[in-house]
Amino acid sequence: MRLGIDDYGVRHQRWDPLALTKQCIELGAANLMFTVDGLSVDDTATYSRMRLAAEDAGMTIEAAGFNWNPHGDARRQATIAEQDAVRARVRGWIEIAGQLGATILRGVLSSGNLTRDAAVPLLTQIEDTASLLRDMLPEARARGIEYLAPELHWDLTAREMLHLLELAGDDNVGVTYDSGNPFCMLEDPVEAAELLKDRIVSSHMRDSAVKRTADGVIVQWTVLGIGSVRLAEIRDIIDSVNPDCAWNLEIILDNGPERLPFLRSDFWTPGWSSMPAEQLARFLAMVEKGGTWPAEAESYHVHPDRGGDATPEMLATQEWQGNLRSWQYSRDVLGIPGRSPAGA
Repeated sequence: MRLGIDDYGVRHQRWDPLALTKQCIELGAANLMFTVDGLSVDDTATYSRMRLAAEDAGMTIEAAGFNWNPHGDARRQATIAEQDAVRARVRGWIEIAGQLGATILRGVLSSGNLTRDAAVPLLTQIEDTASLLRDMLPEARARGIEYLAPELHWDLTAREMLHLLELAGDDNVGVTYDSGNPFCMLEDPVEAAELLKDRIVSSHMRDSAVKRTADGVIVQWTVLGIGSVRLAEIRDIIDSVNPDCAWNLEIILDNGPERLPFLRSDFWTPGWSSMPAEQLARFLAMVEKGGTWPAEAESYHVHPDRGGDATPEMLATQEWQGNLRSWQYSRDVLGIPGRSPAGA
């Protein structure tokens, strides 16, 4: 595997695209996952400079879009015109990814697990997203993109992701595995990796603390090496089927803790009630056997958007220190190599 950086995990550094590329090269990253959502397809000079700098350094670039669900946030059935607008947005991502020389384009079904109880049934969202990905593949291939890779985000379980892949019906629809999100779906991250291993083409990696509460569990994302995620097992699973896969650090520490009160009857809304009992049983066994809650999990600065009072400076410092510690853990403990840093 190859050690890389996802740019969402360094967003508080406020680097422009060229500075971001330079910083990743200097760190020794073997890969950069770069967000193209919201960017102009016409900024060809910037994308060309990023691509040339990365190629000269021996660093690959992967592209990241965002929500490619044809129904958006699924609060209502999207009109044909609205679905066409989503396809146009994805087409723009494909164009930028091609300019960057990216062979992987990541996206998500939605921005959170509210998707599960939206007005548009979850199965309809999965079916229509699979159809969009299948339809967009020829355009992606024409721009040199090998994989459209939906992320195991905070919206689908691994089993539901497998269903999406089956509906897409093409091996070039892969998965961006995320080690932090399964806990938020009451799922063991190792089980998720096992279920999806044959389709994993990229990743987002972070650790998570988890512990029981009176009505369920509480989860806090952490730096690598101090939480409850069995990272070495996940490394081995992915490496066994895709040894060239990027291990992209996505260190998010400022969200604050997430409570999942699954022992309360009102938690089990229709969107959650389809969860197999076996999945919940494996998750609870994992928490009881290997759940950890280090003191550090209580000390992270929380973003104002999540109810905290952290300043931009606090968030930037916390984020970069977390990345450096996670980088060292990935390299020195897990044995995942980057490149030789610039100037070394």
